[in-house]
Amino acid sequence: MENVKCSQCGATFTGLVCDYCGNAVGMLENIEDQKRALDEYHKLLRTSDRYVQINLLKNGFLPDHAKFLIDAGLHCVSLINEDEVAIGRSEAAVSRLETITMKLKLSPPDKETRKAAAMFQEKVDKFNQSQSMYTVFGFILIAFIIVAVVLAVMYFRS
Repeated sequence: MENVKCSQCGATFTGLVCDYCGNAVGMLENIEDQKRALDEYHKLLRTSDRYVQINLLKNGFLPDHAKFLIDAGLHCVSLINEDEVAIGRSEAAVSRLETITMKLKLSPPDKETRKAAAMFQEKVDKFNQSQSMYTVFGFILIAFIIVAVVLAVMYFRS
């Protein structure tokens, strides 16, 4: 495929996935095509800057085969940082990992897919828990600042 437009974003691409959004383009007719597309996607993800990675994580190709879903999930896990406060790459990676986990849970059950789905779900839950801790801390900090301002105003008025 040479300089064809992506049906999702309109960008040009040269392989099995769009160079801009990571969407699968064309027909992936067999398991080898899915593997090549996923490899292309992961290479694109590795070589892109952080902001492009966010877009790729949100829209990127997800295979149907459980083995490749597990591989995609492992790549997501490596991008998740529980200490990241700002919305960004970690949140996009967690969102993708949630989708992967759901697809694994819907795939034919075997020991490997169940184990991977449980591991991925644990990673998602851990990230969400750390993010809610930051939210609670933020609310406490805001409340403290408001109380401090009110007390300062009351002190200086009297």
